[in-house]
Amino acid sequence: MRAKAFGNGHIRGVDLMHRGIDPLHLKESDAGGLTGGIPFVLYQATAGAAGPTFSITTDSPLKFRIIDWHIVMTGAGAGSDTAKLTDGTNDVTNAVDVSSAADTAVVDGGQINDLYHEIDKGGTLNVVTASSAHCIVYVSCITVA
Repeated sequence: MRAKAFGNGHIRGVDLMHRGIDPLHLKESDAGGLTGGIPFVLYQATAGAAGPTFSITTDSPLKFRIIDWHIVMTGAGAGSDTAKLTDGTNDVTNAVDVSSAADTAVVDGGQINDLYHEIDKGGTLNVVTASSAHCIVYVSCITVA
């Protein structure tokens, strides 16, 4: 169900709340200057194996932009533990050093490369760890046309 827009194309917030609008519907409803979107969160837990790639999505059902990310440690960092996001080819973010982070610490994801921060429909988003970081990576996103 699409939200009903005013004559100028803007959607009333009350309509969004009552209709259970999701991020994809909001994008479809953009008929006249609506900017922004309803954020959604993707996440992936790492298994603590040395240097693997963990897929968040390998066939995205929609195009989206990464607007923020952070790491929640599920074990103490050690050695040269790092975590970063890639689009399967390019680094979307810098590698964040979590080697001295304590279990349960929340670590800011840091930089997001604006050349690669949009994942196309059908695209890939991965978490890549170095060493054996035990963590959950949370990625905040919005849909884009």
